[in-house]
Amino acid sequence: MSQVSQQAILAGIGVDRPGIVDEVSRFLFEHGCTIGDSQLSNLRGVASFMMLLCGEGCKIDRIRSDLPLLCDGSNLTCTLLPARDLVDTAPMRGFPYRLLSRGRDQAGVVPRLSHLLRVMSVNIENLRIDTPADVKEPGFELNLLLSVPKETPVSMLREYLAHLCGEIGISCELSPA
Repeated sequence: MSQVSQQAILAGIGVDRPGIVDEVSRFLFEHGCTIGDSQLSNLRGVASFMMLLCGEGCKIDRIRSDLPLLCDGSNLTCTLLPARDLVDTAPMRGFPYRLLSRGRDQAGVVPRLSHLLRVMSVNIENLRIDTPADVKEPGFELNLLLSVPKETPVSMLREYLAHLCGEIGISCELSPA
């Protein structure tokens, strides 16, 4: 009798090097699980990843018990978290928008923008900050994927963002994603 398919989230972090994806995916394959979704990022030589694992419950349990082997063998810090059903997570509870901001580098930009978004019940689904190295004055580009609830008037959000960004001295563009 086959077991019910289950899911879990494998999160890991460590010094980036060639072979991390090979080692982790081979470990999962050998334990009878597949990768249903994933995100991988390299930030100044540190790799981080999240992977949605799919497999029978006993195989997820075996991954949980053998996880120290993966960590020791690959020099990663990993943890296995329960995955909630898609209906429980509501990944995009609203309309998808992209907020792109640029300006000179300064402290407080992300806390001020994220606070405004929180007050307006806008969820940040993804955040990326790039600092171009080829410019004379230090600057940044902030790229946010947002979920704007239907109850939040986009015109009001645009107005508040324009006011705040003007106050901070950065540009901002809000557009449907």
